[in-house]
Amino acid sequence: MTTPASIVTNKQEQTHQEYLRAERLQESAHRQSLAVAESYNEPEDQAFVDAVSVVTLK
Repeated sequence: MTTPASIVTNKQEQTHQEYLRAERLQESAHRQSLAVAESYNEPEDQAFVDAVSVVTLK
């Protein structure tokens, strides 16, 4: 049987899981950003990222 307390607990767990996913996404994006910045091909890589970003934003 679903009780109000179990609904709150489930919602808290869902919120916590979403927070953890967002945190892992942020960490991954940061690692990838550093890899691009430290790359020998950084200017070409950044030009590609900029081009893709412009297309995505339109």
